[in-house]
Amino acid sequence: MASFDFFSKKRDNTHSSFKRNSWLPLFGFSAFLFLATASNTVRATELVMFEELGCEWCLIWNEEVGSQYKDTKVGKIAPLRRIMIDAPRTGAIKNIKSIRFTPTFVVLHKDKEIGRITGYPGEAFFWGYLEEIIEKIDRHQSRQTTNAH
Repeated sequence: MASFDFFSKKRDNTHSSFKRNSWLPLFGFSAFLFLATASNTVRATELVMFEELGCEWCLIWNEEVGSQYKDTKVGKIAPLRRIMIDAPRTGAIKNIKSIRFTPTFVVLHKDKEIGRITGYPGEAFFWGYLEEIIEKIDRHQSRQTTNAH
């Protein structure tokens, strides 16, 4: 079995320090990506979509809402996280109970369920229901700010 050792092979001495340490920028960039990804997993508010393969209403939601969701005001407040209904659940997702139908949309705020939409009732109803749930968060935060003063 052949193996390759980057440091024991002969090198061109003109740029040997560069070649020897060329992995450092890659390591630093990888560490940055890891930290950026880890920090994004803990969001203040997010919309979790439970879906499954073959879900016709999930496909319709994708066509009518999903393609534009991230660019909307609500999409910026509550970024979308998609989860297959039968996938193992970890973290705050583990605490979400009674998901039986797809699609089911759950709004989490600080890892607590604020509200959910079971099924997809159409684009207009979806946005209306979702905005009502997001308003609950706004009202709660307003009360906390008022009580703090």
